[in-house]
Amino acid sequence: MGNVSTGAKAGAAAGVVFGVISAVLTYATLVAQKSTIISDIAKSLPASSPITADQAYNIALYAGSGIAVIVGVIIGVILGAIYGALFNRLPGRTDLTKALALGIIFWILDGMLLGLGNLSYGGVYYAEHVVETLMLALVFSYLLAVFYKRFSPPAEVPTQTTPKM
Repeated sequence: MGNVSTGAKAGAAAGVVFGVISAVLTYATLVAQKSTIISDIAKSLPASSPITADQAYNIALYAGSGIAVIVGVIIGVILGAIYGALFNRLPGRTDLTKALALGIIFWILDGMLLGLGNLSYGGVYYAEHVVETLMLALVFSYLLAVFYKRFSPPAEVPTQTTPKM
C-alpha cells in the first residue's frame, strides 16, 4: 500500500546516498574535463569580470559537489513522495520493480532529455552524462525500494477468533 510520508522518508535516505555518489561523479567529471571547462568559462566571462576562469572553475569544482548532495536529497524527497503516492499504480509486483519503473522514467526525463543541453560540450560528455545518470537512477531506485520497505509500518495480520461454544 502506498504512503506519501513513508515514500518521502525513504526518498530522503536514498537521496543522501544518491547525492554523495553524484557529488563524487561531479567532482571526477569536472577534474577530467578541466581544460575544456576552463576554456569554456574563459570564453563566457566578460572582460571586466573580477574573477578569472581558473577561480570560477575552482568555485564550480567545490560548490558543485556540495550542491549535488543537497539536490540529491531534495530530488530524493520529491521522487520518494511520488513513489509513495503512486505506489499502487506503478507497474510491477515488488517494491523494487515499482521503484525501478519510477527511476527509469526519471532517468529518461533528466538524464536523456534534459541532458541534451550538454551536447554543446560534445557527444562524449553527453554519453558520459547518460551513463552516469542511468547508474544513479538504478542505485537510487534500489535504495528507494529498500528504505521504503524498511520505513513502512508492518502489515496487520488479521486474527481469527474461534467461536465459543
